[in-house]
Amino acid sequence: GFTNSFHNIFNTFSQSQPEIQFNTLHLDEASVCYGTHIDSILLNYVQKYHAQVIIFSLIAGSSFNPSFECYRKLRELGIYLCFIWHDTGPGWGMTTIHELEPYANLHVSWDNPRSPWHDSLPRAANHMRLWTPEDLTLFYPPVQKDITASFVGSYDRYVDRPTFVQA
Repeated sequence: GFTNSFHNIFNTFSQSQPEIQFNTLHLDEASVCYGTHIDSILLNYVQKYHAQVIIFSLIAGSSFNPSFECYRKLRELGIYLCFIWHDTGPGWGMTTIHELEPYANLHVSWDNPRSPWHDSLPRAANHMRLWTPEDLTLFYPPVQKDITASFVGSYDRYVDRPTFVQA
């Protein structure tokens, strides 16, 4: 099925920049569909389609992610590398942002956290903290729909939620 990135990245980007053509290549797709690691096809893929920019949404701690050597080769080709981060809490994301410093042109995180931990981190000049982009058609489709209530989250995790759902 579609990932969160479809409406957050692809649909929002195509709505805000309709004149720009883009292709998608999923990191796990290389393994599942092509039977190889993304490193083996990404360089050929970007040369075939004359890519100038790659927007990465990495999979936390996954072997499906490109290698640092692949990023280095992409940069040598003059390709602009942008990394999208859904969560910059302690752990993998923030560690990887710093590890990618020699390769990344831009990091964009979709959370805008404020905490003593976040405030103590060194701020990379190429790291933008923004709000999550939203596809305009996700909640306001062209066809009017009656949605009296929308409840997102675990139903039984909190005592008050079943009460609210039945109200």
